[in-house]
Amino acid sequence: MEFRILGPLEVLEDGETLDVGGHKPRLLLAMLLLHANEVVSTDRLIDALWEERPPKTARKALQVHISRLRKLLAGERLETKAPGYLLRVGDEELDVERFRTLLASGRPQDALALWRGPPLADQAYTRFGQAEIARLEELRLTALGDRIEADLAAGMHAALVGELEALVREHPLRERLHGQLMLALYRAGRQADALEAYQEARRTLTEELGIEPRRELRELQQAILSQDAALDVAAEPASAVRTDLPAGIVTFVFTDIEASTRLLAEVGTAAFAQALEETWGLARECIVRHDGVEVGSRGDGFFVAFRSARGAAAMARELQEALAPGRVKLRIGIHTGEASQAAGDYVGLEVHRAARICAAAHGGQVLLSQATCDLVDVETRDLGLHRLKDLD
Repeated sequence: MEFRILGPLEVLEDGETLDVGGHKPRLLLAMLLLHANEVVSTDRLIDALWEERPPKTARKALQVHISRLRKLLAGERLETKAPGYLLRVGDEELDVERFRTLLASGRPQDALALWRGPPLADQAYTRFGQAEIARLEELRLTALGDRIEADLAAGMHAALVGELEALVREHPLRERLHGQLMLALYRAGRQADALEAYQEARRTLTEELGIEPRRELRELQQAILSQDAALDVAAEPASAVRTDLPAGIVTFVFTDIEASTRLLAEVGTAAFAQALEETWGLARECIVRHDGVEVGSRGDGFFVAFRSARGAAAMARELQEALAPGRVKLRIGIHTGEASQAAGDYVGLEVHRAARICAAAHGGQVLLSQATCDLVDVETRDLGLHRLKDLD
């Protein structure tokens, strides 16, 4: 059984989503999950479900909700234990616990891939939900900062500037993000902009909180002023590239824009060309961030190779999320197999399979072959990716 709170609340059994019920059953389950394997008192549950106005029948109503939840979850998961109830959940069954494990092991990108949107999105207007959402969002921002730190160390400063500018606007009081933006701008050859970013951070902190930036941010400004060589990207050996595949095995990714001919007819050549340029700009940023190598592009399609199957799957999901608000629907096929090369290009049956899997996708899907699923199942089961058995 899987429990998901890093997004709308979901419970899955053998891959099938269970119907938890209405607002109060979902709120009750969310409360128990956030305190999994701990006793949550009856009074605390009543306070969460009815806030300031619990009815006289609140205890009886809570017992009814508990009884229904027991039937849904089956087994001995939900126990009555004074002074309340205890829900037993394994670490691998709860997405937020997997998130913490991945983050603690230095894998922020994989941890962030578990998020499906705002946490507990269906509880955003409850008093309990607002407090827990803030706590979970703090965890996400910590992971995001760690991922950006790793990307900066990998020399991806130019691709990070736009993302960091948006994050600073969204979280103007977070000095870590300001510092990362300053460093990305400086490394991208924009020293004046980096110094202006510091001044903007200082103005925000003094106006909003009445405080000066912390020592770390002030020292970073001085290092940028003096063009300190310590700010440059450290060279990394080629062996530092992340890989989870045996030698000679590659994960191939094919993409193309679904219904591109119809989209071209609807929007016109100029608008379509602009959409294509923006799409491939996002794609290339995601490819680089996940250690992919662009093998080739033609028309509205891309061919990319990865030495990490997890990296390929995470890249695909990240790209789909980035494109979600727009009119462009990208279909993606992913397959892992033995690499054959001719004239410096990848060729052979495994490449052909990846291309066919992409062609089989529809509705903006990401399709993974069984060979890839066997490698990344644990890491991507919450990414919403679709499985497809190997094609003959």
